[in-house]
Amino acid sequence: MKKITVMGVMLAALIFCLAVMGQEDKKEEKKREGAEYYPLEPGMAWTYSSGKAEALVILSRKEKFKERDCFVVETLSNAKIVQRQWIYIDDEGIFIAKDSKQGKETEYDPPYQIAKFPFKKGTKWNWTGKVFGKTISQTFEVKGEKTVTVPAGTFTGLEVDSLINPGGIVLKITEVFAPGVGLVYQEREVIGRKEKTKLELTKYTPPEGAEEEKKDK
Repeated sequence: MKKITVMGVMLAALIFCLAVMGQEDKKEEKKREGAEYYPLEPGMAWTYSSGKAEALVILSRKEKFKERDCFVVETLSNAKIVQRQWIYIDDEGIFIAKDSKQGKETEYDPPYQIAKFPFKKGTKWNWTGKVFGKTISQTFEVKGEKTVTVPAGTFTGLEVDSLINPGGIVLKITEVFAPGVGLVYQEREVIGRKEKTKLELTKYTPPEGAEEEKKDK
């Protein structure tokens, strides 16, 4: 009888531990809810077209910057690197810590928040800081689901609207992020002017091994 009681206690303890572990896993998932809309893994690549020119964006490697584990994202035009960004993720969201463009480097102060967790409909945030010696402010809002058709295909993702004041003008930016892919569409409009530019995804390369994983499933 005692053996049965001991076994019962051990089983109950095991079930309790598993339940706690499950709750912890859910907490971890909730901490970074929506992170799949900003996938970050070395080997990923995106090609975008503005109608006039194309740009290749590559997540090339991981690298430490000020004790943070960052992903280095490189933008190439005409086979030349025109920009590098050091991006990191934590439980608050996704941030750009440093930027390098046209031979000049700058550290965002504070780090530029490009996504806030949970990243879902209704989430809002704002950022004010210095970049390349200029003070800039930007507000963001996740509007909800939107389906767009671009050269790379048709995607349903989350639409994010933002307003940025880069000095003297107000720019409205509308972006659509698809889960597992990232940015698929971007539209920029100068408020008060009939000026709009579009950026569309033409090709997406998943990280190495991703296609093989899909086939195995």
